[in-house]
Amino acid sequence: MLSQSLRIIAFIGLSLCPLAADSTFEPRPVHPLAINSNGSRLFAVNPAEGRLSVFAVGPIEHTQPILIAEIPVGLVPVTVRMRNDDEAWVVNELSDTISVVSISSRSTIATIHTGDEPADLVFHQGKAYLTCSRDNSVEVYDEVTHDQLSTIPLQGLLPRALATSSDGSVLHVAFQHTSNGTTILPRQISPAQTVPAYTNPDLPSPPLTAKIVSVDHADIGYNVLDHDIANIDVATESVTYQGAVGTNILALERLGNGSLAAANSEARNLISFETELKSRFAYSRVATVTGSTVSQIDLNDNPDPSFPTVNTASAATALAQPMALLAKDSDQIWVAAYGSDRIALADTTNSAILQRVDLRGLDAPAAERSAWTVRGPRGLAKHPSLPWLYSYNKLSHTLSVIDTRSYLPVAEVSLASFEDLDSDLKMGRAFLQDARLSGNGSVSCATCHIDLERDGMAWDLGDPTGSMLSIVGYLRSIHAYTTPITHDIHPMKGPLTTQTLIGLKDQTKLHWRGDKPSIQSFNSTFPNLMGGTLLPDEEMDKIANYLNSLNHHPNPYQELDRNPPATLNGGDPIAGVGVFALFDNHCIECHSLPSGTSNNIDLPSNVASTQPLKDPPLRTLYQRQYFNPTSGGDSITGFGLLHNGTGSEFPIVHPYTLHILDNPNRDQAVRDQEKLDLTAFLLSFDTGTAPSVGAQVTLNTITKTQTATLQRLEILENQTAGEFPNSDLVLRGIYQGNRHSFVYLPDSESYQANSPSIPNQSRADLIASMESTDVLIATGVPLGSAQRYAIDRNSNGMVDGEEQPPQLTVDTARQIRWPNTQSGWHLLKSGDLSQWSPFTAPVEDTSTEFSTQDNSSDGSAFFRLLRNW
Repeated sequence: MLSQSLRIIAFIGLSLCPLAADSTFEPRPVHPLAINSNGSRLFAVNPAEGRLSVFAVGPIEHTQPILIAEIPVGLVPVTVRMRNDDEAWVVNELSDTISVVSISSRSTIATIHTGDEPADLVFHQGKAYLTCSRDNSVEVYDEVTHDQLSTIPLQGLLPRALATSSDGSVLHVAFQHTSNGTTILPRQISPAQTVPAYTNPDLPSPPLTAKIVSVDHADIGYNVLDHDIANIDVATESVTYQGAVGTNILALERLGNGSLAAANSEARNLISFETELKSRFAYSRVATVTGSTVSQIDLNDNPDPSFPTVNTASAATALAQPMALLAKDSDQIWVAAYGSDRIALADTTNSAILQRVDLRGLDAPAAERSAWTVRGPRGLAKHPSLPWLYSYNKLSHTLSVIDTRSYLPVAEVSLASFEDLDSDLKMGRAFLQDARLSGNGSVSCATCHIDLERDGMAWDLGDPTGSMLSIVGYLRSIHAYTTPITHDIHPMKGPLTTQTLIGLKDQTKLHWRGDKPSIQSFNSTFPNLMGGTLLPDEEMDKIANYLNSLNHHPNPYQELDRNPPATLNGGDPIAGVGVFALFDNHCIECHSLPSGTSNNIDLPSNVASTQPLKDPPLRTLYQRQYFNPTSGGDSITGFGLLHNGTGSEFPIVHPYTLHILDNPNRDQAVRDQEKLDLTAFLLSFDTGTAPSVGAQVTLNTITKTQTATLQRLEILENQTAGEFPNSDLVLRGIYQGNRHSFVYLPDSESYQANSPSIPNQSRADLIASMESTDVLIATGVPLGSAQRYAIDRNSNGMVDGEEQPPQLTVDTARQIRWPNTQSGWHLLKSGDLSQWSPFTAPVEDTSTEFSTQDNSSDGSAFFRLLRNW
């Protein structure tokens, strides 16, 4: 039994990894744009600041949307859907909530708590249907009461995008991680690796490894379910599944003819070796599903006829990684090619690309590559009456306007008052996801590392032309910490599963085999796998700096106070720490806390391998627990927990510990319980981000006196205090009838407002002073970020409530100017000082001021500036 002191030490050890103020979460927008019924307002999520941007859209002569409001929601919003013209529902992926937003009051009026990593939602007959990615489910809510009505479990991984049938009777759900008809044949029954004729003759025989095979291989005794899209009968909530669509289903859209369109990427992982996969390892496609019939539009030229050379000519028109769809009519569809910064118009009947729009078309022809060059289109919306198509650009943090008559971009504006990232970090993010850096323009790092995470696949990226590599490790498994041992690593490494690129900042050896000493050493991937050219060293440094800023989401199994659950799947996580830390088991020697890796390469035999492997981190094990290779069983994925894609679903025990936990001299019941306890600990392993980051509590006239609400708020307050705080805490919303925000100050146990007219108050006094219509949303935010979220958004040292509007001047020619030293204000116009409307004429930003021209013929007018937030 673990002593109380060891309990404390263990879990303090897990929590000594607070997020810094510059911590970043990679957003994964699903449906980030929406427009109201008359086209006067356009809505876009701002994941970087947890806000909903609202744009005023003017008449046809005013192509540029004007940002008029930035409404606080939850952290990392990824989807916005309009319930009606005055109510938007915003899905917050990090907060695990839906923010119900009143457009007229410019505030969140309710918060709905959801399952883990919600992604998309749709409305139908008074109900809201929501995908919860990590829970593999759809949750159903009442649109009015916000009560959860049911949960629909799904047999598929990472359900995200949604669409409905023409009559709304069927809900379609896209799984981002699906089977492409491949799985893993264990090393013990795999043939020796094929040695191509062009293999480096100086290489020794390659190691025996597992092998990627078709699911119908004679030695595969289990069934890998081909579930690409779930079809839910909304009346009965029964589910059927559609296969043969693609490996990663990235977006769904209903066409006017009733067919379902599915943007997808198809992994070609049955091809072995980096040399043969170069620039052709995935197809970008749009499938159309009519009944059970699936047809595909390949968005690019087939690269195989030019193999082994790279078809560079196709790069000028390539359409890489389709991540958003929007129906134009019965059989034509707009496609946002995220990786190549192009919008395409496709004809699904003739499988033809009719038009391509280059989002970089507004750039000067000889412009130097900058942080804003790579757009990354991730959402589309069409104006209901004007010829404007809007593109939500994740990587540039901008909104593009496309003229659907000329098929040209005609305007581009920022998504928010402030940039989402420092320009160098923005460039680093872009290089990873820009398919134009590949030889044929069709692939990027993000093709397999979707949104810098995983694709759920295993790949054989061995290089028969490579050379042996020597890496030094230590025998930590036998507590030999100072005696180095040299490992020889063969370039023909066999299958390895795609790893996440998030959470790398504390890793000093990378890859499953630890053969990359730094992020910069991946530069060879650009020419060797993608068929491009090496990046300059300074650009690789930008990539490294960006990746080192990325953090995982919290572990959903942990409690709000960062403690593990009391029990999990029959195991005790606290007791599991004891099993993990037990001297005889050696787990903690190699999988050191807090990340679960010692960054060491130990003896291959310790992990039942024929080649050296790095001790991998344990922070995302809970995401990779679904492989079931049981004979005759069903598995929703073809690849498992371990480096090569083997490794059954939990409970699983590391091969090295089998001789301890399965020792026949020990009681069988004890051994079985230890496995359950260890599994419970591993499933709840800390990700480096506390569950309080993103957590929300709603205070209104009903909830502010409820015990459960106050207890949850107290936990969030406690997470800001002590020697090792986990998060900061802000309140944002309506207070005493006006928009206000607050920061919790743990030292004084009081709340500081964004206005000097409101004194610091205790929680009790703040709640007591709230009026009946007030709503404040408490949100846990990363350490050091509270001031930016709630008090001083532009970080100029002055609280937002003290700042006065810039000086506005209007000359006799009705040219309007104001200094550009302050961001976040928009221009209003009135004819009688009682009714004010956003002025939607284009605004020019000169070196010193903003300026615009009033050319209307309505005589005298009044103008004023209003803050966006």
